[in-house]
Amino acid sequence: MAAVHLFVAFFVCQVYMGLAIPEKQSSGSVDFRLEASNVGQYSLLLNNVTYLTSERFFVISNGTTYERANLTLNSTERGSHTESKLGRYNYTKYTFIVPHLGNAVEAWIKDFRPKPFKTFELRYVNEMNGTRSSDCPPVPYPPTGTFLRCFNQTTAGFPSFQVQNTSKTLGYLNLGGKMVGDYEKQLGVYDSNTPKMTDGMKSGPLVVFDSDANTILVAPFDNFMSVSMWHDGAPGGTINWGVMGGVDYIPKDYSVKIVAIAATGIKKAFDDYGRFLQLLYETEERRQHSQSQDVSLNYLGYWTDNGAYYYYHTESNATGFNKTYQDTLIDVQKYSEAVNIPYGYLQIDSWWYYKGFQDSVKTWEARPDIFPNGIRYLYKKTGLPLVAHNRYWGHDTTYAEQNNGNFTFVVEPFLSLPDDTNFWPTLFRNSKKWGLTVYEQDWLDIQTLGLVGLQTDLYLGERWMRQMAEAAEELNLTIQLCMSLPRHALMSVSLPAVTQARVSQDYHLEPEQWRIGISSILASALLLAPSKDTFWTTVRQTGNPLYPDVMEPYPELEALVATLSTGPVGPGDKINGTNVDLLMRCCDGNGRLMKPSFPAVAIDRQIVKAAIPSSNGPEGEIWTTLTSIISDRKRDFGILMAANLSSPYTVRFSDTGFPERLNPSLTFPFGSPEKWQQFDDDNPLVLTNCTQENYCLFLFSARETGLNGTDITIFGETSKWVPMSPSRVLKIIHAENNMRVGIRGKPGEEVTMAFLINNFVHRSTCRVGTSGTAVLDVMIGCYPSHTTSSHLTSIRTTSDVTTEIISTTHHSSVAVVSAGGIALYSLCFLLTVLMK
Repeated sequence: MAAVHLFVAFFVCQVYMGLAIPEKQSSGSVDFRLEASNVGQYSLLLNNVTYLTSERFFVISNGTTYERANLTLNSTERGSHTESKLGRYNYTKYTFIVPHLGNAVEAWIKDFRPKPFKTFELRYVNEMNGTRSSDCPPVPYPPTGTFLRCFNQTTAGFPSFQVQNTSKTLGYLNLGGKMVGDYEKQLGVYDSNTPKMTDGMKSGPLVVFDSDANTILVAPFDNFMSVSMWHDGAPGGTINWGVMGGVDYIPKDYSVKIVAIAATGIKKAFDDYGRFLQLLYETEERRQHSQSQDVSLNYLGYWTDNGAYYYYHTESNATGFNKTYQDTLIDVQKYSEAVNIPYGYLQIDSWWYYKGFQDSVKTWEARPDIFPNGIRYLYKKTGLPLVAHNRYWGHDTTYAEQNNGNFTFVVEPFLSLPDDTNFWPTLFRNSKKWGLTVYEQDWLDIQTLGLVGLQTDLYLGERWMRQMAEAAEELNLTIQLCMSLPRHALMSVSLPAVTQARVSQDYHLEPEQWRIGISSILASALLLAPSKDTFWTTVRQTGNPLYPDVMEPYPELEALVATLSTGPVGPGDKINGTNVDLLMRCCDGNGRLMKPSFPAVAIDRQIVKAAIPSSNGPEGEIWTTLTSIISDRKRDFGILMAANLSSPYTVRFSDTGFPERLNPSLTFPFGSPEKWQQFDDDNPLVLTNCTQENYCLFLFSARETGLNGTDITIFGETSKWVPMSPSRVLKIIHAENNMRVGIRGKPGEEVTMAFLINNFVHRSTCRVGTSGTAVLDVMIGCYPSHTTSSHLTSIRTTSDVTTEIISTTHHSSVAVVSAGGIALYSLCFLLTVLMK
């Protein structure tokens, strides 16, 4: 009965506090049509403009390439059917026969209209031998010499589209190469002059769009490790999808599945692609669970990878000799405690294990010259779990049976690869004993492009990735992918233990390595946290022979980008070289990262401008992201970052990608809520002087109107990069003319938040209670709680509050809150938390 009374009281509070306010949803649709003839020709049209037109259809069999002209079109069938996850579709099926051999392939086109996607499926009705091109030379070692020939082609072409002029100027973005397609990505005009795209084993999703960002995305949705895109005949030419070109045998019923998705924006097309994949693979909840357990995604850490001060370099002692890494990392931890840097883990890079041929990993165990007392000693001494790096496996690895080891490996003259269901559980189980929490699999491009088996075996790549990830999930470990090709990132959609991926070149190797706004779009769509890599928080850190002349001119920008990425925030500073105040903008007193809900990514107009120079858009970087907090209702808080702009640019609401809940909203520059202004399409934001040094960072929040007309706008913790982060804010309740925010942090930590009330800026400071939580009331004070964060039931008044009011207009001050309103408001806040 008590539960019933609680529920009734909660319902009353819902009515009182307006919990049932309907959300205003953004809208936008495209007219996406498919035209398919009876003789195997097809086109994709968007808003009555032909974007993509079929060109060739080919298959390779017995070493011979058969084009449409010398294949037999046995039948064309049309009909409709329903797929359990994707719904009803109309289909056109072409059945082609290879002359003299009788082998059949089916080319399916499925139109799910009015849903904005079409699928293309090439099914091998019979097994097919000799599917590798006849001009394929013998494989040299390392096998990189074949990349521009058959291994980089495809064994068939379906779908196949012309790269040609259209009735409207179109641009394209082609993701390719390492770092989730960032390293060799291309943007340009999509026409007969389009140069060779990054293709083959390095290929990734392709998007084609007009100057208004109306977009078609084309990418695989199955067999990610074995499907490639091949750009033949550039400039112009054709783009073809099929099995990777090194495969020489394809079994019966094997399929290549490609989806074309249309959307009103480039980012939206990627997001819809991600949702399409999640619909098929159903791993979203498990991925989110893994990410919630990943210490490197939730807490500040210390990194030692390329670009870090202690990368292949240790601390010098008083006599000038170098200490061991064991001593150096223990000193890092001591220094961090002395200056109150709350590191939650340590990252150890490729310097710690045994290497063999061509610096490949030989034995993934700690060397005694690195950790004289063993790696477990470091873990116990510092109390910090470890993110541990690994690279490509060498032919001389001690784990392989061929080298008297205990596990099955594919061993070639250059590299090797584990192919044993017992290997990864054994490796990870042993590694957990010395503190492994995140396994960083680096050099994925070299592992894949340097091992012939991964380019010739249909199933080896998927088997390798799945064995690794499933063992990690079973043992509650998580995985970061580094130097991953797009195929690795796409494969991760079915591997929940893979929580993050590097999307940038190594720090210090590329001056503008921070520019991850485009590559983060694909990672974000796949629910992978993009990783920017390590950084320095101060300009000069002398004494490292690897970087004698290197400096970091923009440490603030580096720290900001790392935080907005939602990936790891891991400085690699010299001991005594950290700008602590700058670093702590990313997190709370416990080191818990105060990040947005989604990675910051480039706005569509930035991408359109880079591809179609004649179009409107910024010349430089403009990214946006959101924080979403759900309590009495869903609230969104926007963030916009701009840097490296060559000229001023005017941002309108429609440019941001923000939901309609933020139209209109108020915006202010980082740290200066007094400079707030209205923002919507009639009141745009003019960006000026947004350089790398003087980056621009704006925060956005919507006004809220109480029952008596009082306006309250949450500006949040304006000293942090992300003023309203779900990591900090647990609840928000607004009633009448008051607002209360449930927060968490380090016990004793002071949290200052800014609010705009009837055009006056209020700042309230609240000290977090011993439970690690508190309730900040904008009007009447701070209420630390002595319970858990999910049951804020013990609320008492306290003097641990400071309120500052700054008048920014000539409007009247805030109305007085009635005692009855406060009492009912406080009761409702407690009930809302209890019912969470």
